Amino acid sequence: MKDSENTSAPVKNAAAKYLSRRSFLVSASAVAAAAAAWTWYALDSEPSDDSSENGWEDAFERLVSGSEQIEGYPITLDLPDSVDDGISVPYKVSIAPINGVPPKSLTIYCPGNPFPRVATFEFGPSVGVAGIKSKMRLGGPQELVLVADMGNGQMAVHRHFIDVLSSGC
Repeated sequence: MKDSENTSAPVKNAAAKYLSRRSFLVSASAVAAAAAAWTWYALDSEPSDDSSENGWEDAFERLVSGSEQIEGYPITLDLPDSVDDGISVPYKVSIAPINGVPPKSLTIYCPGNPFPRVATFEFGPSVGVAGIKSKMRLGGPQELVLVADMGNGQMAVHRHFIDVLSSGC
């Protein structure tokens, strides 16, 4: 077979098959920017000041200010009184409606954690009895504070002390 009979087209630039340094850097920068934007969005768009000393108490006061506070009912918390390890503590919360009005949201505070606001759950208008089953980390023995916005100007507050032998934070 002669060279002139070769039917394949010759490669003009062998480096053209590969990604150039400039293309790689542009692509990598775009991926890094997208990852940073997603992380910023995933963490929380508004800064939280409840991690400072007494910050969670200020956040709690802002949440319940101007509302009638109901202690205990309608929040039911299923959580052990003592756990050996605070890395993964299971809990179950149910919130009953008051006079047919379902809860709008539930916020859980654990003051002994580095970031005391553990979670905020929001419920739709047709929820009826709201229920949550999950796990959380606990940084030592502490009193958990659960606040449910009942949507009618009332805030249900439930407190529960839990003894944690080994910190999970």
